[in-house]
Amino acid sequence: MLSDAEVEHVHSTNFKRTRATAAPTAGAFGVKVNLYDPRSLKDLVTQLLQAKGRHLVVGHTNTVLKTIELLGGEPGFPIDEKSEFDRLYIVTVGASGTVSTVLMRY
Repeated sequence: MLSDAEVEHVHSTNFKRTRATAAPTAGAFGVKVNLYDPRSLKDLVTQLLQAKGRHLVVGHTNTVLKTIELLGGEPGFPIDEKSEFDRLYIVTVGASGTVSTVLMRY
């Protein structure tokens, strides 16, 4: 799904499942997986905004929506932890600071 996305940065928490989710995309684009602390989402968002380009952030039901909010995006409705594993959010922060959010499913 991301083969044409030209991802420049990949971020994951240090959990087996998230690292395994992030690894194929990182490998395809020849970038390393940058680990982040899910308890420090403000730090992650600062990193995302400072390092321009396209980022893939792999997270958890209790971190994804908050990360989107911190970026200024619209997270939508809560994620059902037991049955939802298919959300992909595209959050775009424009040069003027405008933010748009697109929810896709795979």
